[in-house]
Amino acid sequence: YAAKCDKPVLDAGCAYGETSIVALKKGAKCVVANELEEDFLNIIAKDKRLTDNDRQRFYFKVGKMPDGIDFPENSFGAIHMSRVMHFFHPDEVERTFEKIHKWLVPNGRFYLLTASPYHYCTPGFGEIYEERYEKGQEWPGEVTDFTINSGQQFAKKTPTYLHEIDPRVLFRVAVKHGFLIKKLELS
Repeated sequence: YAAKCDKPVLDAGCAYGETSIVALKKGAKCVVANELEEDFLNIIAKDKRLTDNDRQRFYFKVGKMPDGIDFPENSFGAIHMSRVMHFFHPDEVERTFEKIHKWLVPNGRFYLLTASPYHYCTPGFGEIYEERYEKGQEWPGEVTDFTINSGQQFAKKTPTYLHEIDPRVLFRVAVKHGFLIKKLELS
């Protein structure tokens, strides 16, 4: 979709920029890559796949979503955020949706991927999530202490906070902030 936009696109929380680079290669007019730490953006800037033409259409913005960066209204035709929002507290989720709605042009698109309550690194949490959801908790996916125990070699202590979100909660928040949902799924 980025290649069809006549406005810039934002890759929020871009990590090593794989999605940003693909968008450029597919013909995006302009890509803004955002990451919390400048080190990630420096790695992207040195990526050998980038041509001079790509670099002229590529911009970097260091800062933490949602409050560490800002853009004018109607700045972007599309915004992509993958595997970032599950580190946000509920108030940050709300502010992120609010800001993204403001930053998008009318009919702009927001692509979001986040950890679900059924993620492999929190085995059994899905049941807890469902119980909380059925009891009416607005944000049933907050995890404040757990250990990855997937049997894989990278098993380690995780951050002290994770916020897993299912489509029902995402739908509620997106609609509240003025989004029209085209596709929402749990995979």
